[in-house]
Amino acid sequence: MLTPRRSRLSPGFQSMLEDLRATHSSEKMCNFARANGGLCRKDPIRTSHPIIRVHPATGEKSLFVNGEFIRGIDGWKDPESEVLLNFLVDHITKGHDFQVRLSWKPKSVVIFDNRTTCRE
Repeated sequence: MLTPRRSRLSPGFQSMLEDLRATHSSEKMCNFARANGGLCRKDPIRTSHPIIRVHPATGEKSLFVNGEFIRGIDGWKDPESEVLLNFLVDHITKGHDFQVRLSWKPKSVVIFDNRTTCRE
């Protein structure tokens, strides 16, 4: 389960996501770059990742969904996958209550832990 104190997803919904995997690819990004005279350093690859990831130090679970790279949920039909992924991307991008807002001041220091970037 995702951490109860911060989660806005129901326990049943969290349970459904637990074992899902999604295919990620940089194909869309590379095609856009090439079409616009940009650089694509290597050919795109397709990889499968869990939708729920566990932080190695804290054990907290988080969503691993990115609208630019995720192509679909493994084993699901495209329309089914599209509905769920659109919901999750919308959930992340509109969840302002769990986004960080910082007012920079002289000598401010921020540490960004890239192991968990979309903690629900």
